[in-house]
Amino acid sequence: MGLHDQYYRKLFSSPQMVRALFEGILPARLRTQVDLDTLEPLPTDFVSSRNRDRRADGIWWVRRRDRDEMLYLLILLEHQSSQDYMMSVRCMGYIALLYEDLVLRHKLKPGRPLPAILPIVIYSGDSRWRSPMDVSELLDPPPAGLEAYQPQMRYLVLDTGALVRTGELPAENLAALMFCLEHNQGLEHTQEILQTIMRLSQGPKLRELRRAFFLWVRHVLLPRSLPQTIALPAVHDLKEITAMLTTHSQDWSLRWRQEGRREGRQEGRQEGRQEGRQEGWQAGRQEGASSLLEDQLTRKFGPLSPDTITRLRQADTTQLRAWSLNLLDADTLDQVFMQ
Repeated sequence: MGLHDQYYRKLFSSPQMVRALFEGILPARLRTQVDLDTLEPLPTDFVSSRNRDRRADGIWWVRRRDRDEMLYLLILLEHQSSQDYMMSVRCMGYIALLYEDLVLRHKLKPGRPLPAILPIVIYSGDSRWRSPMDVSELLDPPPAGLEAYQPQMRYLVLDTGALVRTGELPAENLAALMFCLEHNQGLEHTQEILQTIMRLSQGPKLRELRRAFFLWVRHVLLPRSLPQTIALPAVHDLKEITAMLTTHSQDWSLRWRQEGRREGRQEGRQEGRQEGRQEGWQAGRQEGASSLLEDQLTRKFGPLSPDTITRLRQADTTQLRAWSLNLLDADTLDQVFMQ
């Protein structure tokens, strides 16, 4: 398991984060249908009757208000820019194994209906989620008369990038703040978010969650957002990270990858206006486009080779645009650079 997966899962093993999903992210009608004070985690290791080990990212149960039954939450985390086209099949498999596990552990009363399960996929990639959200969408049309025998299973996707871009996420919600951190708009924006997280996570009950935020920011967010040439000082908590960002803000603001892309484009336009030179604007635009594509490729495929970085920086805006479009459907780096 990579660092991103490890620390992301740590964050969403916190009841405060799952509660925040209900209170500010999930459809509002769900908030009134469950008693969030009864929210509890379940073991995520299943062993089906065929002895196949599976592991989900998070399983929770919460008591329903409309009847004396539990609602189960199955949370799957999709971190990469690439998407799982078969996600609905994965969800269906996990749900079947959860039901098997409940039966084998005698958690269900004989003769009673199976409990309701809400499968949630939290997706943190840059592109919009496009994979089918119901297993029925993956099937060939069945012969006439067999429609009733085909599987149907839909999951709820939380596309964090799309949620952030709406600008409608609640400001005082820890899950929303985590999504905004992942899709930050620069160093100053990151500092503001971290200060809010520290304020909302005070007290001994939230100590573990603060620690989870710290580990994710220190080992995932900062290495991804700052150039590798910057050696990060030793820090031990969110307060020290915020102080470090404030101390180095003047030097790092231009080198923060999110901010650097925006400022590269702005500087190019400003140079073109002030000096009356179209080439100045074009150079800034090209630099911004190259930096943006470099970051997107690094996020999807990992660190780029020096030859690839040189190729990006020497390309013109027309070529960069073509590669950016290729990236939407590419599964490998070579596919991005196909003509």
